[in-house]
Amino acid sequence: GVQSRRAAMDVDEKAIVAGFSTGHDALKAVSQPDGLWNWALVGPEPDRLPLEGGGEGSVDEMRHCLAKQMHANAYGLLRLTFGTGRLARIKYVFVSASNVDSDFNRRAKKSLVTFTAMERGQAKAMRGAMERALSTFATYCIALEVTEVADLTV
Repeated sequence: GVQSRRAAMDVDEKAIVAGFSTGHDALKAVSQPDGLWNWALVGPEPDRLPLEGGGEGSVDEMRHCLAKQMHANAYGLLRLTFGTGRLARIKYVFVSASNVDSDFNRRAKKSLVTFTAMERGQAKAMRGAMERALSTFATYCIALEVTEVADLTV
């Protein structure tokens, strides 16, 4: 599969505290209505699901993670709750994200990790396989493609 360009990935402290060491564990938590995390992103490897980031901070936290993206394209799930009490409804969003259009990426010489067009294309080509892999965790009602980190808002 498409590998991370970063030489070594330090395990995120939040993942350790939450007990998640794999993307599988994090996505499982997101899929639970009362799971510890409400979003998780993984690298473009449907068999391994390498954890890129996750947390309970929803879209704002996801945006921060994408600014430091480790893979040419990341995929994930976002759990959103609408309403409260008996009327609460949970919806899931499939996320395909890259920072290809971001100002951060355009100033690549300031970035620690940059990707070639070929690497981005290879990671993007994994979308179908990633949708199938992530659909085993939750049925999502919408797919969202993010190419500009600043555009990821609620």
